Amino acid sequence: MDGLAPRAALRRSWSLMRRRAARPWAAGACLLGAGCAGAVLLLVRQVAEPLRAAVREAVLTGVTHNTQVAHAAGVLAPVAAAALLCTALVLPLTHTYLTAAYLRLRAGRQV
Repeated sequence: MDGLAPRAALRRSWSLMRRRAARPWAAGACLLGAGCAGAVLLLVRQVAEPLRAAVREAVLTGVTHNTQVAHAAGVLAPVAAAALLCTALVLPLTHTYLTAAYLRLRAGRQV
C-alpha cells in the first residue's frame, strides 16, 4: 500500500505490531479468522457428511477395489470440501480486517 519493497514493508508491519495498541487488533484478527473458519468447517462437514457413502461407492466401482482406500476417500472428501470453502470464505474477511487494522495503526503512528 505504501509502495515499499517487500522487506521494508515487512519491517514496517512488524514495527507497527510491536506497539501495545496493536494487540487488540491482532487478537481480533485471530478471533475473527478462527471463529469464521471453525463455523464454516463444521457447517460444511455436516452438510457434506451424506456424500461419504457416495464417494466410497464411486471409488470402489471406478478407481480401486481396495476398501481401505475407498473408506479414506469417503472420510477425506467432506474435509477437503470444507477446507476449500473455508479458505475461500474466511481469507477475504480476514485480509480486509487486517488492512483496516494496518491503516488504523499507521494513522495512529503518524499523529
